[in-house]
Amino acid sequence: MLRGRGLTPEEWAALLDVNLYGVINGLRAFIPRLLATGRPAHLLITASLAGLVTFPAGGAYAATKHAVVAVAEQTALALADSQVSVTLLCPALVRTAMSPTGADPADVAERALAGVREGRFLVVPAEWTDAIVERGERLVNGAEPTIPTPGPSHG
Repeated sequence: MLRGRGLTPEEWAALLDVNLYGVINGLRAFIPRLLATGRPAHLLITASLAGLVTFPAGGAYAATKHAVVAVAEQTALALADSQVSVTLLCPALVRTAMSPTGADPADVAERALAGVREGRFLVVPAEWTDAIVERGERLVNGAEPTIPTPGPSHG
């Protein structure tokens, strides 16, 4: 799973608790309340670029983020005939206290909010669009995975 070592069952559980069950628990808490208002509402779910393309060292983190993508899609389908819509944010690396490199968090937030305003389901860094499409094409054609790389910006 991860280069050099696999995760223990406890490490898997902790990662799933935060990355996947955190999203599921949030949806369980908020969807009934949003539906009960009868007013238009919007859910913004955050996964990761690692949930759409697979990197060599992604391991368990990527597996949890792929699961979040599926949960977001299922949520959007389940709410399709309601007043609640869904946007899925899948940023690449974001500069935080955990990472000194990556996109500025304010820029990521602005792109997410723009996606919500535009009624978009998926918000990804424009330079990764081709890599996401190529992954889908490889999967449907039965080809082996390749290491994704960013391309020209499409935004």
